[in-house]
Amino acid sequence: MRNILQYFNERFPVIPVLLFATGYAGLLIGNVYGIGIWKQSFLGAFSLFITVSGIFLCFLFRQRVVDEFRDYAHDSKYFPNRPVQRGLVTKSQVFIMGLVALLMELVLVSRIAPLLLYLPVLFYNFLMAKDFFIKNWLDGHFTTHFFIHETFFIIYGWFFITSLSSHLSFARLLPVLGILVFGPMTVELIRKYTPRRSSRGGIVKDSYCAVWGAKNTLCFLMLLTFLLGFQSSLVKSNQLFIIVAAVIILTLLLLRKSDKLVIFLGAGQYLLFSLLANLF
Repeated sequence: MRNILQYFNERFPVIPVLLFATGYAGLLIGNVYGIGIWKQSFLGAFSLFITVSGIFLCFLFRQRVVDEFRDYAHDSKYFPNRPVQRGLVTKSQVFIMGLVALLMELVLVSRIAPLLLYLPVLFYNFLMAKDFFIKNWLDGHFTTHFFIHETFFIIYGWFFITSLSSHLSFARLLPVLGILVFGPMTVELIRKYTPRRSSRGGIVKDSYCAVWGAKNTLCFLMLLTFLLGFQSSLVKSNQLFIIVAAVIILTLLLLRKSDKLVIFLGAGQYLLFSLLANLF
């Protein structure tokens, strides 16, 4: 058990992951329902918030397990001190933890929708786990790999929107879906923003700044920030969101020389948009 807890501490840090999961739930509920759902029934809204957060949390851990297997050779070569590589936990133990996460995820999904509606999500997850059966090609095309995996959030967001709302007009549905795609993309970008070094000291070409360059990566982060603000302003009919996005973009420009501050602001804006969505 001690080894399992240490594995979680190293590969699935509680606070960042919880913030990611609750932030996604906030973006979903806030943009589908707004503050009205909290005024109408706080307990009902909070229960839905916990359920969506739990589903997303289980999904994130499932992806962590998938990555352990999919990236095993890569990690063994460049990061031999990671838990699985150094024998802290075995592949079998990681697989069992992933299976438990999947079962918990399905139980929570069944609270808001028939499991049949979740099959497209699981099917796309399967394709992602197999790197769409073109792993060798994708390994040599970093940008395509990024976008083809992030496309998942279109399917994921569509599942939640269709499960929780039948009142959204088409004009609102598309920007809400955009928010549920661009939001997680900002987190993915900052998750591997800074170049990482292997155990031998060389820079590993598996982070965005290392492959795209710091300038291009920052520009893409600012674009995502603009899209979040613009889509939110459309959903809420409130220019506050685009103003907030503009302030964040300006701050990113001013702080661009510090990776730590850019990462902090990138994560913070994801949570800020989530909070604002539930206040207006």
